[in-house]
Amino acid sequence: MASVLDKEVIKDDKKFLYFLIALLIVNIWFFSSLTKHLAEIGIIYNNIRYRYAQLTHQKYPEEYEFHRNNAVYLVRLNNKIRTKHAVLEMDKSIATAPDYLPQYVVQNLYKDRAYIKLFAGDKKGALDDFILSSDILSTEDNIKVAAILTEQGAFGVARKYCQDVLKADDSLIAGYVCMSHVYEQMGKPKSALKIYNYAIDEKYPNNAKLYVERALLKQRINDYDGYEKDIEKAKKISPNVDIKKSLMSDAINLTKLDLQVQ
Repeated sequence: MASVLDKEVIKDDKKFLYFLIALLIVNIWFFSSLTKHLAEIGIIYNNIRYRYAQLTHQKYPEEYEFHRNNAVYLVRLNNKIRTKHAVLEMDKSIATAPDYLPQYVVQNLYKDRAYIKLFAGDKKGALDDFILSSDILSTEDNIKVAAILTEQGAFGVARKYCQDVLKADDSLIAGYVCMSHVYEQMGKPKSALKIYNYAIDEKYPNNAKLYVERALLKQRINDYDGYEKDIEKAKKISPNVDIKKSLMSDAINLTKLDLQVQ
């Protein structure tokens, strides 16, 4: 009789344990990030769609697209280990890209991998991939390349990328910030300051962000009066301007990625 009761107690304990596990899973689901939930669902959907396409002999999605989309979803989980896996998925995407793809499509794969590597903190790997996709780089991409090259001490090449930004559109302050950053890192803060002075005095006297960038440079060279004046001017032009962030540091210290699923 006692053994039967013991079995019933064990059975009830198991049920209670299963209930606790289920409750824990539900709590994790509801109290963790919605973005992560959507990414997890996206990975499942992406895998099901690809397997179904294989079974039904459909052309879409192809294997390289399947791996790329997996990489995007993995990045959205915002986890270091998952991000490393995302790089591996991009490796597979590039390796399985068919020969008939247009060159710009393949270069976009390299650029996507560059962004994921940069997000993971692999700046050297990101630079290699940016170079492999050089034909399709945007202004934003060129700024990132210039920032990485500057960190590596390749100032001459970095300066060329900054010049490309200015040539493409000198109405973007990014080119001036880029060029000033290179000269500052070369140990020429006076030259760096002259670039900001020219951009503000001759080109864009009402650009709040330029005043902030110049102020941050002045702060780094211990010109605190100049820093205060530029910050005051920036706030007068745009009260909500961010007075702490610098365009060049933000360029390569990514906190999120906006890669889209295909």
